[in-house]
Amino acid sequence: MRRDFTIDCLADEFDLRVGTVPCDVDCFSGRDVYTAYPKSKDSIMAEKQILTDEPLFSFVPPTSGMYVWLKLHLERHPKHGMVDSNGLELALWEELAEAGVLFGPGQLFAAEINVPYLPTDRLSSAAIGSAAEATTVQEAEDEGHFRISFSDAEFDDLKKAISIFSRVIVKFFQTS
Repeated sequence: MRRDFTIDCLADEFDLRVGTVPCDVDCFSGRDVYTAYPKSKDSIMAEKQILTDEPLFSFVPPTSGMYVWLKLHLERHPKHGMVDSNGLELALWEELAEAGVLFGPGQLFAAEINVPYLPTDRLSSAAIGSAAEATTVQEAEDEGHFRISFSDAEFDDLKKAISIFSRVIVKFFQTS
């Protein structure tokens, strides 16, 4: 029930499109993947937006557990190529935290031995410019991840958090 409510909240805030990833591509291989695009606020222009928009994140609805894992499409960010994915993930995490939403940044859950914790001296807007030297996670260059816990949040709080997330991530991808 909580899982479905979380996905419904995401569908309220984003244009979710379902597709299947070809096998042997990544952990999403062979699964139905929901890809989130900015939702048009103008219904007249919504038709044209489909041709020009780009994905913000993707996820596979969990079949068990307490989390939804989001794969961020950081290749869309204006600073992609100048800042590594860990730096962009950390910058988005910081913006969400400042807006009152705490999702788990994926780099905290990486399986590599040499993954650092989130360095507190890098938790500022300057982090986006210097995080490359502070992170060592070996991951796909264009991806970041967030873990959303839906097990303990009140429904109203979860809906509010997803609404804030929508506003922050859309603004984040428009930042130059």
